Amino acid sequence: MSKINNNFLIKNDVGREYHLKNLMALSSRISEVEYFIFFGTLLGYCREGNLNKMDDDIDFYVNIGDRNKIIIILESLGFKGNICTEYFIQASRSIEGVYAFVDFYFYEDYPDRDYLIERWNFKYSPNDASTHLHIPKKIIFPIRQGTINNIKINIPNDVKSCCHYLYGDHYNTPLIKGSDYSTKIVNNKPTTILNDDTINFIRAKIPIFIIVKDQFDKLVETIKYFHSTIEAPLIIFIHDHKTTDKKIINFLEDLEENGNKIYWQQNCDKRSVQIIIDAWLQNNDNTIHYFITDSITSYIKPVNRL
Repeated sequence: MSKINNNFLIKNDVGREYHLKNLMALSSRISEVEYFIFFGTLLGYCREGNLNKMDDDIDFYVNIGDRNKIIIILESLGFKGNICTEYFIQASRSIEGVYAFVDFYFYEDYPDRDYLIERWNFKYSPNDASTHLHIPKKIIFPIRQGTINNIKINIPNDVKSCCHYLYGDHYNTPLIKGSDYSTKIVNNKPTTILNDDTINFIRAKIPIFIIVKDQFDKLVETIKYFHSTIEAPLIIFIHDHKTTDKKIINFLEDLEENGNKIYWQQNCDKRSVQIIIDAWLQNNDNTIHYFITDSITSYIKPVNRL
């Protein structure tokens, strides 16, 4: 790029709306290259269907063969390059006096390997093979289309598996890099290391016990409500009562894949749910409260321990 100075600029916190404006500007232009969103941008898409509020940039993975096309696109849109290497470009542009950043990581795709090679990532050491990421092609291809705020973007084929690959078992739990966890690369794969306080925080999940019989919209509304109003991590137990709605069944299967527990029961009553609650409390001494709901009426229960 002609406007490169190769200096690391400090990324100040900017509003999500500025990153969305960058995404809007880029989305139609980069459709001609092989790319997909990755890292924090993909995590926000997976968890919120939006950009993460705490992100300081947008992250793209691009086939290295399209690197020159990216440079031309960025220049035509008024972006200035801050870092420009063979394997990585960081660019920014001023929107209403605010600088919003985009990061492009260039991957290599060799036909004889079942993984992509990405050399820059978060270690900035392209010449050190031990820091390269080897991303399994099976979770990336075929690249498909998603939307963020009605903006069409490319996403990996298996979004959840990609997030698990990048951030481990707790990718659905909002954590702050540096203070809550660190990341190192082991055998060319990211490994998330949680600090002790974060481990204790995650172990102190608040259990939500939900009895389900059809009523898909109510179920989704209830789960969203708990996630939006409780800051602590949650674990959801679904007690199915003869659900026949295929839409709900598919939704429950997705919840189960994300680490929540589904009890596929033909008959479900308060007594059968209480048995599960008692077992949870016996094995989780740090539980203070739990919730029970049928997606219509819910109540909080304190745990009384002798």
